[in-house]
Amino acid sequence: MSRPTRTPTDPGTPTDPGTPFDWNWKYQDPTCAGVTVDYPANIPAGQANDVNVRVQTPAGTQTLNFHNNEGTWSGEHAFNLADHAQWDAGTASYAITWVQVGGTNYHWQGTVACVTDGDPTTADAPKYDTEIDGFAAGTTTVNRGSTVRSDTVSVSGDNGEDLQLQVWTTGSARGAAQARATGHWTTVKTLAPATNGKARVSYPRLTKKGTYKFRLAVATTATSTGDTTATLTARVR
Repeated sequence: MSRPTRTPTDPGTPTDPGTPFDWNWKYQDPTCAGVTVDYPANIPAGQANDVNVRVQTPAGTQTLNFHNNEGTWSGEHAFNLADHAQWDAGTASYAITWVQVGGTNYHWQGTVACVTDGDPTTADAPKYDTEIDGFAAGTTTVNRGSTVRSDTVSVSGDNGEDLQLQVWTTGSARGAAQARATGHWTTVKTLAPATNGKARVSYPRLTKKGTYKFRLAVATTATSTGDTTATLTARVR
């Protein structure tokens, strides 16, 4: 999944009535709910009565048209997928890929991937589908006193949550067999992905011989699913 290629800006309200209208004004990026548009105060008459949202679902691509049959929209208006008559409330996963708003030349393009519980009888809020891609899971061997080779991953659907580098820490149970069987993941570093979703992952220096296990995680929240990668095992000789 990719992040939006352009960042919208607030169109603002012109202070001079004679200010020429900007046909390239931008609206907010869509969310899993839909898209919210803040219409400029000086938008020409008759322009703000259509919004199109293209959605990719397991059943195929669908473009939902929001049309104002009684005039035009103004101010701030939310166009929610759930409010559209043609939206299938039982859709368990989907991605918003394109938005067109009448009255501006700007078109949003990108991927906002989302999931629901798939039950049309429940009024649940859809969540961002969090994905961590590019993590080098598997097994590697390093010398004592060195580090695991750093790499770059891509994160999407994190909704502002930090990326966590975690290491497996054994518990304090008595006996070697019990100690190996118990333990927990401990966060050793937090990373904030860049605006393009990329994050550089570097590892701590490993000063003792043994086996270390690492993974990346993004926490689950009320608005995002969170994600956890497979394990990278580092053997220190």
